[in-house]
Amino acid sequence: MCALYLRLLLERGVPVQNLLVVTFTKAATAELRDRIRVRIVETLAHVRAGVAGEASSDPFVRALVESLEGRGIDRALIGRRLDEALQFFDEAAIFTIHGFCQRALADARSAPACRSPSTSPPTRARSRRRR
Repeated sequence: MCALYLRLLLERGVPVQNLLVVTFTKAATAELRDRIRVRIVETLAHVRAGVAGEASSDPFVRALVESLEGRGIDRALIGRRLDEALQFFDEAAIFTIHGFCQRALADARSAPACRSPSTSPPTRARSRRRR
């Protein structure tokens, strides 16, 4: 899951605020949040180290950065995307299924376009029809 998250950030340029990760338990959610953050930090360190610096011990990180560079995405852009991901990581949508559903329902209730006729205030036309 961490690898997929990192690929979406770097290959597609998807911001953290547009990614959703759903797990089953609170413990898994906390662990995954930590693992993703650590992976972003490790990748950023690898990118900043440059070619002459120490390479990451993670073969996935090395291969991903090489692949991105092979596609014309330079280390400066990779670094900016990772910096932005860390900057907004507190907004990352990493939830349990239950937590995600609660949030979606709360968001739907507060959206004016999503109100059902039964929760909307009666309009004049509807008031007349009821009589």
